[in-house]
Amino acid sequence: MKKPKVSIDQKTTRMPKNELIDLLFGAFEKYTYWTLRGLKDYAKQPESYLKDVLNEIAILNKRGPYNNCYHLKPEYSQQSSNASESTAPLGSEAPAAETSKEVEDDDFEFENNDDIEYKLESDDKNLFKDD
Repeated sequence: MKKPKVSIDQKTTRMPKNELIDLLFGAFEKYTYWTLRGLKDYAKQPESYLKDVLNEIAILNKRGPYNNCYHLKPEYSQQSSNASESTAPLGSEAPAAETSKEVEDDDFEFENNDDIEYKLESDDKNLFKDD
């Protein structure tokens, strides 16, 4: 099968390297972790050129919850200490770390112990009802 031809409108042109680095630093100030696809969409630059520049300023995670995501090298992340510890939005980002879906006990508040006992008694009654 032949690949469809790319129109002139869809082609990306390389911006100067220093401008691209500034743009990438801005992206990493917004979100700590980015996928290559997300950065490519954000910067609108050719993938090979983007990879070359990213190798100079960022590290590619190869394991863990941020697998295949870039983050700034430590020497550059010190400069932008106000970057939030978050990922880019869904679709152009790093996958979010898995979180527990359990409900914690601290989520429920009772005014006194009588409310707790009533809640426990009503739950026990519901357990023994036939449907």
